[in-house]
Amino acid sequence: MEMITKPDAEVKAEKTTSPKKFRVQLDFETRDFRIINQLVAELDLNTRAELFRSGLRVLRWMLEKKKQGCTIVAITPDNRYLEPEFDFFRRFPTRTAIEREGGRAAHEEDAEVARV
Repeated sequence: MEMITKPDAEVKAEKTTSPKKFRVQLDFETRDFRIINQLVAELDLNTRAELFRSGLRVLRWMLEKKKQGCTIVAITPDNRYLEPEFDFFRRFPTRTAIEREGGRAAHEEDAEVARV
C-alpha cells in the first residue's frame, strides 16, 4: 500500500483484484465532502468516483494546454476574459493581456485574473 500524506487529506492507494485498477481512500473535512456531494448532484453524475475521474481528465487537459503555452480563460456574457490562477499551475505564468481573435491583444481592463 502506498500512502501520501498532505495537510488537507490523507491518501491511501492499493492494488485491487483487477491488475489495472487501484483503490484510493481519501479523507476529507466535512465542508469538502459536502462540496463533493454537491458537485456530483449538480453535474448529474452517478458516483463520486465519476466526479474524480472527470476532474482528472479536465486537469490533464488544462495541464497540456498550459505546457503548450495556452492561456485558459472563461469569457463572461459581456465578453470579459477571466483567467483563473491556480496554485498548482504556479510554474506557468498567467497573462494579463490576452490575445483576441485576429491576433490583437486585449486591453488591461478587458482581462482579469481570478484566483481559484
